[in-house]
Amino acid sequence: MRHVLGRFVGRLEEPRPGYSQSQDEEGVWFQAGCPQGGRLTWLGPDVKDYYCIDAPANLTLVLSNEGGSGGGGHLAELEPTGEEDHLRARAFCDAEEVSTAIRLEAKVEDGSGGHSHGDEPVRRPRGTLVGNDRIGETITVPAGSQFSYRAPAVSGDHTIEATCVDTSLSCKQEGPDQVWVGMKNLVPLAAFSEYELIGDTDSHPDNHYLTGEALNRVVVLAALYRGQLKQLFPEPEFDFKLHLNDASLERGGIFDISNTWTRPHAEHCMGTAIDIRANDAPGAIPNWYREKFEELARVVGADPGELEIPRDSSGRRTPDLRHYHVRLMGQEGIQCP
Repeated sequence: MRHVLGRFVGRLEEPRPGYSQSQDEEGVWFQAGCPQGGRLTWLGPDVKDYYCIDAPANLTLVLSNEGGSGGGGHLAELEPTGEEDHLRARAFCDAEEVSTAIRLEAKVEDGSGGHSHGDEPVRRPRGTLVGNDRIGETITVPAGSQFSYRAPAVSGDHTIEATCVDTSLSCKQEGPDQVWVGMKNLVPLAAFSEYELIGDTDSHPDNHYLTGEALNRVVVLAALYRGQLKQLFPEPEFDFKLHLNDASLERGGIFDISNTWTRPHAEHCMGTAIDIRANDAPGAIPNWYREKFEELARVVGADPGELEIPRDSSGRRTPDLRHYHVRLMGQEGIQCP
């Protein structure tokens, strides 16, 4: 395939046989000054340069990282904090870089990031593409141009799909297309004799991920709690254990307990906080031991905060959901998008 820069002539009311012409994505015909027998390819909205090609094109579309966050086979790796990176979209024909208009669309893999629920009742965020003075989940850019991808607040496996605007071209995307969104280095809180893990649901089956240091602190806290109560009640029928509810999902980010991709579950995004049962259910921290529990939390460097009583959808308090929202790293790292 050979290509030369064409000269824009003007938009047409309808196609004219014998002229070099094509349609833009809005279905409007336009004409350009192509060499004899040339065929026009469109570069995109607001772009005044058009290219003429003299044979059907088999193009390879390639996305590359310009900002340095790529790695591990991923196009980019970003935190779910609105972090973004600069990327570039190129088109090649037989290893020669060529120009055409490329449509980019942000997508996400169902079930990724620890979320086993889909687009109902609310559509999952795909992330945001920015380029060519456009912003959204889908944009069109000229080949060779730079664009950005901005991560959503929900972690997961995201992809950027590239296609040719000119549907007469045969275009195939190759190379990395996945954007890994999440907090790195979170580890699961494994089952252990010193505590009980609770709170997993069908929508979020793995709800006990923490940073390494936060995990160490909650394990020590659980051991101190159980050990001190064992001294008070050595009888085998008494076995006080902390019941550990939600921490973070496997990659952090928004923990949407209502399956709406928003965060009523504050501060459970970075693996530094955990909820501990303190209601009237079995295994809850007894009322008469709460002050001592708060002291033990401070001993390990955690902030137990105040006893929380969540509200239901109507705004009423729900005492049966009472818990401590423990900031295991104190005030460090609790800000969520």
